[in-house]
Amino acid sequence: MAHDIDIELFRQLEQELHRPDVRSSREAVSARLAYDFLEFGSSGRVYDKHLTIDSLAKEGLSDRVTLPEVRDFTARMIAIDAVLVLYRSVRQADGGLPERQRCEVLSGG
Repeated sequence: MAHDIDIELFRQLEQELHRPDVRSSREAVSARLAYDFLEFGSSGRVYDKHLTIDSLAKEGLSDRVTLPEVRDFTARMIAIDAVLVLYRSVRQADGGLPERQRCEVLSGG
């Protein structure tokens, strides 16, 4: 596909979804995800928009100050109404816990 996409827009949206105030708000998450959003987690589990909103709302507000670092971010248009986003989410060691890394694959129109 020869369509240009605004990779910084997708990076910004992903980084916003790591913020506790956004994650805990059903309205904020819903506004950032397409109606046909899908996430393929590193565990292999598939999350649609409604499952994602419910899962994040159950986390509640966190007192965690350090947000995960987004690394190796790429975004590619795979259809006229779908963008594939790939990145590594790295959470720094916190309270004696080791650094944690997650890879996520996201798509949505």
